[in-house]
Amino acid sequence: MGKSGIKKVMYLMIGATLLLASGSCAEAKALKLYALYSQEGAVTKGLFEAVEEIEKRTNGSVQIKVYPDGQLCGWEEVTEEVRQGTIEIASVNMTKRDHKRLDLLCLPSIAPLGVKQLDRMAWDEDSILRQEIEGVINSMNLHSLGPWIEPPATLVFRKGGRPESFTDFESKRKKIRVVAMPMMKEAFTKMGYQTVTIAWAETMSALQTGQVDGSSGFTFESAALVGKDVIKHIDNNRVQQPLGWMIINEDVWNGFSPDEQKIVKEVFDEYSRKTLKASAEEDIEYERQLKGFGIEVVNYTDEEYVTLARFIRENVWVNYYEDLGEDVMKKIEARMNEVESAIIAENSQNK
Repeated sequence: MGKSGIKKVMYLMIGATLLLASGSCAEAKALKLYALYSQEGAVTKGLFEAVEEIEKRTNGSVQIKVYPDGQLCGWEEVTEEVRQGTIEIASVNMTKRDHKRLDLLCLPSIAPLGVKQLDRMAWDEDSILRQEIEGVINSMNLHSLGPWIEPPATLVFRKGGRPESFTDFESKRKKIRVVAMPMMKEAFTKMGYQTVTIAWAETMSALQTGQVDGSSGFTFESAALVGKDVIKHIDNNRVQQPLGWMIINEDVWNGFSPDEQKIVKEVFDEYSRKTLKASAEEDIEYERQLKGFGIEVVNYTDEEYVTLARFIRENVWVNYYEDLGEDVMKKIEARMNEVESAIIAENSQNK
């Protein structure tokens, strides 16, 4: 073969290599990550930052695209979508509709002392709550990537709807809308409220017309953005603090190399902790805005938060021992008591 023939073969080989390379890039698809909340909030911003860091640390071998605002499906269906692999990853609030023991993520008054307590309850690797949740998730053709913060919800009231006292447990003669979760309904009933279940889309209308005096389920953000013209009082009692969780399809997870698995796990853990703090800071800013609108925001002392939380545990948690496991529930409660005592001691020293 002459020189011209050799050159021709070389050009063909180079062209074929480039074609294969471009074809493999074209075939590479970013994994879909389901996010329930808007991309403007801290909870979802953290996801965007995490996936960017994952792509950077894996040199592009793991690419993930975040879909905010629940645009891929309804929040009730997302766990099954991830299990089937139609959505690869999700940040989701799981409940007993997915597995009866996942109601552990929705225990009322799980962290009355705020994110400092929540961090130690759910993020610590030796946390009994984290170990139980990860065990359940890993048995469902899913793989756990650890906790992710859900915005804590408050109890809001319309003008004229505020009870005289938030901290007693007697009949308050006030009707409030609650989420359709037996544990949460029971918690607010034990606090002295009459509870009704109303669809979230109808809640603002129910407050405006006086059908209800108040509603659970409002975050500081939603109160500031959509409720400020109706809401006049906010009871920041920290009863409703659901825990979100990061889940990934098991087959997708097993398709990662060991190095990729290590990076993905480490990055989501790192950014979940950052997002936990960022979300708390965001709530402080929204609380400032709400007060600027002339809305009363009621916070408690550490001792008052703990008194309420222990009342809820003694009067509500005990009714779910059979479903969620008495031994596990008692271990979680013991850790909570231990963490609360430590935080109160720390806070008193810092005063």
